[in-house]
Amino acid sequence: MKTIRTIMILAFLACAWGVKAAGTFTYQVNGVDMTFKILDSDPLGVYTNTVLIGDGTNTCINKFYNNALELPFNVYNSSDGKWYTVRGINNNAFKYCYNLRAVGFSQYMLSIGDYAFQGCTSLINVIIPTNDPTLYDNITTIGEGAFKDCSNISTVDLGSSIESIGIGAFSGCTYIRNVKIDNLKAWCNITFGNETANPARYNFAEDGEIYPRLYVGGVKLTSLVIPNTVTTIKDYAFTNYKNLTSVTLPSSVNTIGKSAFQNCNYLASINGMGGVTDVGGNAFLDTRWYDNQADGLIYIGKCLYKYKGTMPAHTKIIVADGTKSIGYDAFKDCFGLEILVFPSSVEKIGYVALDGCGYLTDFYCLIEDPDVLDYNFVFPNPENITLHVHEASMNAYREYRFWLKCKEIVPLVEYNLYVAGTRVNELNADDIQGDGRVSFDTTNGNVLHLNRASISIDEADGTGITDMISDQELVVVVKGDNTVESKQWDAFRARGNVHFKGNGTLRLKGYSWGLSCGSGVASITLSDGVHLICEGGERDGANGGFSGFYNERRHSWETTLEISGSGTVLESKGNANGNGSVHDIKNLNGSIAITAPNGAVFNSSKHAICDASGNIIKGSWVIIEGQSGISTNISEVDAPSTTDQPMYNLSGQRVGKDYKGIVIQNGKKVVIK
Repeated sequence: MKTIRTIMILAFLACAWGVKAAGTFTYQVNGVDMTFKILDSDPLGVYTNTVLIGDGTNTCINKFYNNALELPFNVYNSSDGKWYTVRGINNNAFKYCYNLRAVGFSQYMLSIGDYAFQGCTSLINVIIPTNDPTLYDNITTIGEGAFKDCSNISTVDLGSSIESIGIGAFSGCTYIRNVKIDNLKAWCNITFGNETANPARYNFAEDGEIYPRLYVGGVKLTSLVIPNTVTTIKDYAFTNYKNLTSVTLPSSVNTIGKSAFQNCNYLASINGMGGVTDVGGNAFLDTRWYDNQADGLIYIGKCLYKYKGTMPAHTKIIVADGTKSIGYDAFKDCFGLEILVFPSSVEKIGYVALDGCGYLTDFYCLIEDPDVLDYNFVFPNPENITLHVHEASMNAYREYRFWLKCKEIVPLVEYNLYVAGTRVNELNADDIQGDGRVSFDTTNGNVLHLNRASISIDEADGTGITDMISDQELVVVVKGDNTVESKQWDAFRARGNVHFKGNGTLRLKGYSWGLSCGSGVASITLSDGVHLICEGGERDGANGGFSGFYNERRHSWETTLEISGSGTVLESKGNANGNGSVHDIKNLNGSIAITAPNGAVFNSSKHAICDASGNIIKGSWVIIEGQSGISTNISEVDAPSTTDQPMYNLSGQRVGKDYKGIVIQNGKKVVIK
């Protein structure tokens, strides 16, 4: 963004170069009469009487002037007897002064007008002075075509004050050898009107050197390290600069303009792009860095810059979560694109990002508020496209005629299941985390597949997995070793019945509970050899391993824990100061054995696994193992086995040898009378 000072100057001079000036007069400079145009007022409100060099239309001196010219900082008007401060060079002021050899810019000047030196083919150097800002003003603006066709300019020194260079300002200046700037911040601060406004973009080789050479603070620029005071790399900033080999960006840089590094053929290394959120068209085209990128999606920071290569037919593209912008021509002419998904994080879509995507049939726009978008982009064949949006956003999309051009607007199918904060929907169900290890299938019930998965979340109220499917059972099929961890809350939060099965291991490690149940959870079931490990954490007052649900309003416990099948194991441990390792359970069912800690039993009055003294076990591992092969008949009567095998009643509670009734010992039913 231009500074307020520059905007004031440009706005003022646009009027001054028009029809509002008070008149013209001549004053002799270096022995030649020069025309000056009186300004109505000073651009910055500093001086009373101000002028521009030239009347804005004609050359201000004799076109055949054959010498150097030192421009004055003030001039005398003999018509009114007043001295005037020179504030800039008007349009066309020295146009086609072919023999003008050099020009010296004076203090107090703010600008160089459009085509001011066009065709001055004898100019060798352009040196913009850097004056002491506490004493003098500095030139901030170079107008459109200002040095156009000055074909012999060899050196351009822009000092540190230039903020704007107009379209084609150095067009045709093909012999520039050296471009100088005081510092990188000053260079990055320049707004170039187009590619030929940048004096460092011309390219030729001579005597083993590549020209032009850009000098920053007197040092030739080859490795670019942007200072952290810069937020934007402007359009065309380094375009076609062949000496550049590497770029390092600070986290402060969020925008890279169009063609900023285009045709920097030897640029191979770009580092520190994590803070970038917006990248202009062709910013890195024809660089070694771009050429070395694999075909497919190219992300630069949080911008999807471009799809590289030829897209296969029937392609589905899901743009990564967290992406802030879609590049100017990201999918241009991607004829194979059929399904496209934009995440809710997108705020900007490039103008021709979708141009030529004529076979696009389904567009999933998960941006919840369409007001955030810039509707300057082209939408291909909308009459053939089904737009999928969040159900809650449908009315907002229907308010825009832009989206109503689509064939239809339909709600995205979403499920009441969250994995690491991501809601499962029709798009991500096949591969929820993008690693092929977590998927959700509703073909035969609600089945969550975990296959050597690692799920972790570190958010204030974030759970590893949250099951909100309260009206149907969630089946969790476990294969291999799996981990679900929450560093702030529960590892697994159930709001409906859950059935864990499979021959794998699932570790649920929470900062509060490993597994917690909510209202309406009637059962948590383990079967088929699954090994479930629940571990509570350090959160005060909420740090159990396995937590059923106690309904305070009804003063009742709701959740039954059932474990069945040989090899099916529940291990659970809560914090020593927490609620319990296994607690708030209505019943503990199944053919089971509580194998640790020694003497642990299910206490039906406390609805928890307790020790022999009736204390809820906290801070210790409780291990409950499923049993199989138990006879339906009583095989031993009157007395238990003489072995030391533990005995359990039919509710899975461990009992002593003075117990009377039917018990399970060593996989058999025994009656103790």
